[in-house]
Amino acid sequence: MGEPTIEERIRVILAETFPERPDLAEAHDSNDLFHDMGLNSFSMISLLVGLEEEFDIIMEIDDMTAERVRSIAAIKQTLTRYLRLPG
Repeated sequence: MGEPTIEERIRVILAETFPERPDLAEAHDSNDLFHDMGLNSFSMISLLVGLEEEFDIIMEIDDMTAERVRSIAAIKQTLTRYLRLPG
């Protein structure tokens, strides 16, 4: 089996950061993690920390907004700038 995809890694972060919410890791790429899935601003901070640790990055303050991490697809788009991944 090859390397996990970026989406799989994001789902692992969601599962590990919010073990009480297994539904988050099963969310569709376009599900709104805040409106549809119930995350809040405190959850967002935990998610951002998890992303920085997993991908060994330091996100710029402009990327630390709900819009940049609103969905798995949005998280992937934000991370592509740091990891130089194909869109």
